[in-house]
Amino acid sequence: MPTRTKSEAGTRPDAEIAREVTRRMKEDIDVPDDRITVKVADGVVTIAGIVNHAAQKDATERCAARVKGVRGITNKIEVGLAPPF
Repeated sequence: MPTRTKSEAGTRPDAEIAREVTRRMKEDIDVPDDRITVKVADGVVTIAGIVNHAAQKDATERCAARVKGVRGITNKIEVGLAPPF
């Protein structure tokens, strides 16, 4: 479970950060956003879920990293076969 942090303090409310991370995930074709959860506490984004490929895991983390106010990211995404719907 890697955690990445930035030195600058976040200035946006957690709910606003979560909405923007979720929006960016929906816009990114490489992110299976229906299998990812996003939680934010004190500017630290926790993303979790199951994806099929490491590239999807990386793309999800990039979406979170691009959001203003994110102080850190905890990536709990697992790479494996996602359950069928």
